Amino acid sequence: MDIFKGQNLLEFSNRFKTELDCKEYLADLKAKEGCECLKCGMTAFQKRMGFSRVYNVCFHIKSATANTFFHKVKFGVRKTFFLCFEMATSTKSLSASYMGVR
Repeated sequence: MDIFKGQNLLEFSNRFKTELDCKEYLADLKAKEGCECLKCGMTAFQKRMGFSRVYNVCFHIKSATANTFFHKVKFGVRKTFFLCFEMATSTKSLSASYMGVR
């Protein structure tokens, strides 16, 4: 994953200090791919608080985490980012059950 290349835990934690930092990163990634509304098919939207989007035609609201691995996580996006970082950068293989203990 490019997000983790050449970073240590300190650099990673400085980059993603809050939940909003993580959501902003996800929103920027989605914007690069192009965000088309699932309901009306339009691409024109307004950014809202928390980096969600409201589409201009149908007023459908799409969160920054929608249709991603981070959608509806129960313990916060930032913690999920750190779990992904740990699993991607660890030299030993980490199981999901091991990460669940943390």
